[in-house]
Amino acid sequence: MIGVSIVDRDDGVEYSLSFSEEDARNAVIDWGRQKVDLPSIGGSIQISKGIASIMYSNGENQVGLISCDHQDLIDQLKNSDDSFEEEL
Repeated sequence: MIGVSIVDRDDGVEYSLSFSEEDARNAVIDWGRQKVDLPSIGGSIQISKGIASIMYSNGENQVGLISCDHQDLIDQLKNSDDSFEEEL
């Protein structure tokens, strides 16, 4: 798993998420407005104008939403201690 700490653009709160390697690979791609499932966080990601909107599971039947700069997310995924940078 690849861990990141994301500060939400809307509420300024820092959130920690752990992505599987496959989900991390999918999260660094700009899929445009297409929603891409990320099973490791129980949610999905959608990119629009450089902003990543990440839906994630935060408990039984509850979903959270984080908005962050997509490039910041990419940088964190590539620079994580658990990174697979050479594969990205």
